Amino acid sequence: MKKRVTKTLLGKKGERKSRSRGQLKSMFRYGKITVSNSVAKQLARLVDRLIARTKGRDRLNATRYLITQVADLALAKQILTYSQLVLSKRQSGFTTQTKLNPRRGDAHEETIIELIDFIAKPKVKKTAKTKATPEPKKEPEPKVLSKK
Repeated sequence: MKKRVTKTLLGKKGERKSRSRGQLKSMFRYGKITVSNSVAKQLARLVDRLIARTKGRDRLNATRYLITQVADLALAKQILTYSQLVLSKRQSGFTTQTKLNPRRGDAHEETIIELIDFIAKPKVKKTAKTKATPEPKKEPEPKVLSKK
């Protein structure tokens, strides 16, 4: 017999999977994102499960599992190194949540959710190659005709 079990769904199944996959990608690329409170709670659960499942497995199985979740090989490898090197001592609690003031437009409360001890790759600024400026050539002085 069906009982009334309520849980936060956050949309239809396909939309929810797509949104959570995108948020997971952003979370592991940038280390923190700003979302609503309910989304932050669900995202924290997803991140905790994802990291906990990758820590106990060997590298190949963990990489394959991460690829099914985030659909990006480079990001999967980054998550794997982050979870095995940085978070090896932790059992759970891989994220922190900081509540912000309500949004100005609709007064919806927002939260910053961030990974603990996240090391972002520094962005290397590409500098334009400057050509060596040649020294200006000295023009010969014009000959002055003297009147005699």
